[in-house]
Amino acid sequence: MVSAENVLKFQFTMESIVYIKNPILNEDVLRQKYLVERLSIRQIAGELVSSKATISKYLHRYGIKVKKRGTKELAPPNPAYGERRYGNRVVKNHEEQKVISLILNLHEAGYSFRAIARTLNESGVQTRKRSSRWHHWVVAEIVKRNRK
Repeated sequence: MVSAENVLKFQFTMESIVYIKNPILNEDVLRQKYLVERLSIRQIAGELVSSKATISKYLHRYGIKVKKRGTKELAPPNPAYGERRYGNRVVKNHEEQKVISLILNLHEAGYSFRAIARTLNESGVQTRKRSSRWHHWVVAEIVKRNRK
């Protein structure tokens, strides 16, 4: 029979503390956070309310390869025109895809790269930087990258 006195006198043992603390640091959770979601050790530690040293220790224990400090191998490259960054992924930018389609159509119609750039500038089509103008070498790169 459980009495109020027995409940109040209950003391945690070392086994119960370990049991309460460690289920969140299982291999599947760390693989998901570090390899799939591509979070840093610091971000994982913040989410799991743990220290960076503990996260690092468990990554090594489970044989998950940790990137070297100071490298940016987890960050995707700057997206090309027609793409944008969404979290850690690169996805298509639909507005820029319309401009690319226009550029490709003009190129197929026989316009030169300079003529396409002039047409885009005269039409008021914005570049990614918004303050700059279209140049023929940018148009050439877009055509080269998007040839079918």
